[in-house]
Amino acid sequence: MKTPILQGGLKRIMIGGIPRNIMILEGTIAACAVLALNSFKAVPVMIIIHVLLVYLYRKDEYFLEILAQHINEDDYLDV
Repeated sequence: MKTPILQGGLKRIMIGGIPRNIMILEGTIAACAVLALNSFKAVPVMIIIHVLLVYLYRKDEYFLEILAQHINEDDYLDV
């Protein structure tokens, strides 16, 4: 008899179609742009960025993780 596996441990936690940590970062940047700078022109820009991130995530689930690893590599930072 097999033990059932809880799906919460297997699936990623998603908010708005992208992983939770990316959504929190995007929301924080959007809140800073709109509230701190009093610039409501940033709202359409952040919506476009969000739609682009959802598209990239649906095309390749590991795109954002690989991009973060690529930026954190030492040889990428050295010019």
